Parts: sequence; C-alpha cells; structure tokens
Amino acid sequence: MTSALLDLIATAPAIACSACFLQVRCRYDGAAKANTRVQGELAQRAERLDNLPSDAFERVDAVHGRERELWEIFEAAQAKADLQLDIEAIHPFLLRGVLPICPELFGGLGLPRTPADLSLGDGHDVLAGKARVLDRSGADVTHAFLKGAQLALALARAHGVRVAILKERSPSCGVHQIHRDGALVEGQGVTAALFAREGIEVFSEEDVEALPCSPPRVRRDPS
Repeated sequence: MTSALLDLIATAPAIACSACFLQVRCRYDGAAKANTRVQGELAQRAERLDNLPSDAFERVDAVHGRERELWEIFEAAQAKADLQLDIEAIHPFLLRGVLPICPELFGGLGLPRTPADLSLGDGHDVLAGKARVLDRSGADVTHAFLKGAQLALALARAHGVRVAILKERSPSCGVHQIHRDGALVEGQGVTAALFAREGIEVFSEEDVEALPCSPPRVRRDPS
C-alpha cells in the first residue's frame, strides 16, 4: 500500500455510527435498521475516498490493527449469535472513516435478545449508579450495557471520533428519547450519555442534517 493511501485513510474524518444503520443485522430481533438518510450523509462526507481501489479494505486491514480489532469483535458476536449479522456491510464504511458500533453486542448480549428498557432514570443515571437497564423478562442487564458503552468509547477514542450518529430511542444509543419503565420519555441511552459526557457530539438519525460540515480530523496511528 502506498504511503499516500495510508495517509488519506488515516486523516479521514472519523465518525461513529450505530451499526444497524449500516445494514448490520444487530438489532435485538436480528434485523438491521438500514437508514438511507444516514448513509447518504456519510457518503457526502466521504466523497474524496470514493475512488479507493476495490481491494483497499483487505490491504488496510493488514496494516491498521484497529480495523482488525473491530472486525474481530463483530466476528466474535456473530459466532455467538443464532442469526447472521451481515457484518460484511461494514467494509466500505470502515474505509471511509466510519466506525460502526453496536454497544449491546460489544457488551456480550446475544442475538436475538430480549429487548430492554431503562429503569429509574436515563443513561446518565445508569453511569452514576442511580438507574438500571432491565430486559423485558425482568433480568438486570446493566453490566452488559455499561461494558458495551465502555468498549464503544475505547474504540471511538482509538479512531479519533468526535461525532456519532446513534439510533434514537435505543436503551444504548438514544440521543433525545428512550423507553423508561415502559414509557417513551426524554433522555439519553447509556452509550449516548457516555459519549456526550466524554465530549463526543451525538446526533440521531432524525437530526443528522445538523451534523457539523467539517468534523475535526484526528490523525490515527497506522501501526
């Protein structure tokens, strides 16, 4: 791989995105939530990378350990799932500076899995130890949600992410609304709250047009 190509990829705008928007079948019911609005916005922000050679992912994967790490996380999740995640869909997005995340898979929850809601508060309260995440059978899955959020944050930091597009009303990724104790209320999910607390600007699919036009470029170490 040429140093110019490595430099292009290493300095590309880094943005995290809920993997379900990118055709990965990682929702609790084993479905994707592909969103053309989100994908269109990402495509517009990555036009300068559209002419990469067709085998660029394999070559980048051989050089960029972080991409390999992310790929292995999704592969491990897929190996434990009863359904295929279609993780091949993340190839072109990784090339274009997009970090696909699914905190619930990262936290070790299976697929399909029992849907979950927040209880007694929102994601900020969960981070503070004042609220929990319960699945609809009543099982406490707070630890898995916290673990997934922390791993998503670690990956985001490693990739220089400063902006994230997250799934609205998700117990992990909700940006403006969540389900709490059976009701739809204002608040943020666990990962969205952690990202916001740590300085990552969060947007949902419903306000994706408000994304900053030129996100900060943070150079990633290609080693």
